[in-house]
Amino acid sequence: MAPAWVLLDRFVKPSAFEDKESEDEGESTGCPRKYILPRLRQEVPAGMRDVKPYPQVADPPCVSLFSMAMPWKAIRVVKRVYVQCADKNLVLFYAGAGDPGSCSHGCYLIYDAIDRSLTPVHTFPYHVPGIVMLGGAAVLRHTGGGDGAYVLAELLRPFDGDLPDATLLMWLSRSPATPGDPPGQWIKEDVRLPPEVCTGTEPFFSDLEFSSGESRLCWADLFNGILFCDLATLRTPRFRFIPLPKGCSFDVGEYGRPRMDEFRTIGCVGGVIKFIDMEVYTKDGAPIDEVKLTTWTLAPDLSEWKKGPACSVGDIWASEKFIAMGMPRLRPMCPVLSMVDKDVVCVVMTDVEVEEKNVRNFDDAGRTLKIKAQYVLDIDVRRKQVLSITQRGIESMVDPVPYLIACEFSAYLELSKDRQTTVEGCESEESTKRMKLK
Repeated sequence: MAPAWVLLDRFVKPSAFEDKESEDEGESTGCPRKYILPRLRQEVPAGMRDVKPYPQVADPPCVSLFSMAMPWKAIRVVKRVYVQCADKNLVLFYAGAGDPGSCSHGCYLIYDAIDRSLTPVHTFPYHVPGIVMLGGAAVLRHTGGGDGAYVLAELLRPFDGDLPDATLLMWLSRSPATPGDPPGQWIKEDVRLPPEVCTGTEPFFSDLEFSSGESRLCWADLFNGILFCDLATLRTPRFRFIPLPKGCSFDVGEYGRPRMDEFRTIGCVGGVIKFIDMEVYTKDGAPIDEVKLTTWTLAPDLSEWKKGPACSVGDIWASEKFIAMGMPRLRPMCPVLSMVDKDVVCVVMTDVEVEEKNVRNFDDAGRTLKIKAQYVLDIDVRRKQVLSITQRGIESMVDPVPYLIACEFSAYLELSKDRQTTVEGCESEESTKRMKLK
């Protein structure tokens, strides 16, 4: 049985197959496709309509992943594929060598777990002379557009524009709320954001995107706060900004803003928005065991944050199951909220060593990091207990700091044996050693 939710690696592993050129570029050799307008079909990079997705899912804290088979001509153009956002049965990918808007040879891929379809959508067709991306692409299954309809949204501003003025670009899959509009189209709305987005010490920048309820998209700046966009009425989107809890600010220092998702996360758990902050993580000289995972919950009316249970790294190290496994005392990072348990947080521990090497050229680095092992832990923050531990295969590691996202598309996968692509165990093709504690 497929898990209710998964901890998904954002990086997709593409593999190539030899494709035969045909007069019908829309002919598929893989999974079913949803309808897309001919105008947009012509703009999708060659070969991207023949991509075949293979989700491989397992129970957290085991890390699930997507692999994709695509023609060589597609791989040569798009270069890389990664998970951008997810909502319910939908997973949004971006395939391209650069960021959306900066690369003319990219597209979005929207995977629907209900019918296992993959829909390619070209990036927005509007000419914008230089843009600043305020928020990455987000996807929302939109009940106002009929059963199965969804919205893909981008938030940006031109280089010569100033906040709070911005532009919201939306791709409507079908049956939009506005009568007379055709399905499968991009629309462009000039919007004015709340003034709070430009009053902080650091410019607003979305670190992650998620959905809340049936009509809200959220762009979360893990340094400043959350920008809510209510799309109950698509032609009149409403924005609201909620700052992070007081006391969670810190000085970025001389090196500038760090990678925020290394020690913070925000998400929607059971209809409630929760925030995790690893206190003193960025404080120089702070002992590792004093780093504390602290939870915050946002009131349903978005009026205030309420502080919840906390768990220190020292508590994790002292946990009975942590000791029983003989785990090394490593610093946790990259927290991810469980989508089914309000008190559970997944964290990553990476064991690395510094390798010295002979420097022959002036540009050579004298030291490199070697990943010895990487562990993913389920932590019950309220009980201050380690629930389970999984060790990942290091063959797939390209960065000691992983990129993970929690999503529930797995709950919508059909469970029939002839179509089920669930892989028992995590990353079994990569000889992953799983250590599930009872």
